Amino acid sequence: MTLLLILTFLASVLFWEKQIGGIPLTIRMIISASITMVLLSCLYFIFIWTQIDFLWGLSIAFVLFLSYLIRKRKEFSFSIQFPNSHSILWGILISLAIIYYQKYVIPWGGWDAVAIWNLHAKFLADNNHWHDMFQHPLAWSHPDYPLFLPSLIAMGWKALNEINYIVPVVLGVIPLIGIISILFFAFNNKFIGVIAAFIILFDHHFIEQAASQYADTWLAFFILMAVYLISQLPKYPQLAWVLGLLVTTCGWIKNEGLLFFILASGIALIALKNERKACFQYLISCSPVLLVLVMFKITWSPTNDMVSETNTSIYTKLGSWDRYELILQFLKKTILDDFPFIPGLIIFGIFLIKKTSPIILLIGLLIVLMFGIYLGIYVITPKDLAWHLSTSFYRLMHQIYPSFLLCYFLAVEQNTKVYLSEN
Repeated sequence: MTLLLILTFLASVLFWEKQIGGIPLTIRMIISASITMVLLSCLYFIFIWTQIDFLWGLSIAFVLFLSYLIRKRKEFSFSIQFPNSHSILWGILISLAIIYYQKYVIPWGGWDAVAIWNLHAKFLADNNHWHDMFQHPLAWSHPDYPLFLPSLIAMGWKALNEINYIVPVVLGVIPLIGIISILFFAFNNKFIGVIAAFIILFDHHFIEQAASQYADTWLAFFILMAVYLISQLPKYPQLAWVLGLLVTTCGWIKNEGLLFFILASGIALIALKNERKACFQYLISCSPVLLVLVMFKITWSPTNDMVSETNTSIYTKLGSWDRYELILQFLKKTILDDFPFIPGLIIFGIFLIKKTSPIILLIGLLIVLMFGIYLGIYVITPKDLAWHLSTSFYRLMHQIYPSFLLCYFLAVEQNTKVYLSEN
């Protein structure tokens, strides 16, 4: 099964890479690998839900996929070309990321990894009792959380034929490598790419969060890929179908991803307002993962605790200045302690960034809206506000921080070109 999974993965990556054009090869390969993991995750859930043995289901999928490639072989000439320019520097960045990750990683990860993601994966690895995960005694483990990461972990365990902490550890480092790679290759000016990548590498809080093996880094990775593709829409509107698939997957990773799906869809459709075909492709590409997510939510997922808990004092909370003050204090403390680069970047940006393209402004609006809604949820949360902030606020910033860096440095790169052309 391990060999079959590897062959299916490689064939799929090569196939999807040929469907994506325009953007740098390394980013195409990263996105292709991500699409493959998304599809494998969805297939795993469908197979276990329909009681189809995953090995047989994967075999059928591989045969059908291989048959299609053979039939269309004249249209595909697969060749892997390792990026020549800057590849050594990229390799150094990735090596540093793995070294730092290894420094902080622990077997089975942090509390949420143990109590949520790995626990759910253990149920999904059992074809006969996986649905016991949704029983009321396990409500504390948040069985309403989407199954992207648990299904990948369970798939890895089945491939190895044992439950081993190596699988979640390996899966934990993948989005970290992906984030650094996207930030490095997203810019024509590789000096800017190095700065963006090193900001992540020098942030031990970010690396430590990735090493905890939570799903937040996966969500940050997919949000970053989506934001990058949005930035490319004016030049390559044909990427809309890829964007739709990645944006929808955010909701399959974590519940917070549904908010990004809604906001990013609005931004994407605004950016594509003159491209009817691309808009249609975007909407169609949202369908597969969204259908799986809806099936999961309707059929198995219990009500989220944020919704189920009574909250009859929303208006009182909205009018309570103490809540806003506590949120702002926590925001200030988190930025100064955990994201120390942000104040300096903002000050530097005030002097350097004079003008930006409409698409970068739209991306900035997307990030601001996302962050603003996060803050608004804290105002009306039914949970104890101090506890809720202390347990989740950093992770929410972790999710959008790489995209903030991408948006910021895209604006810096654009203004640097203008400055050099004028002088």
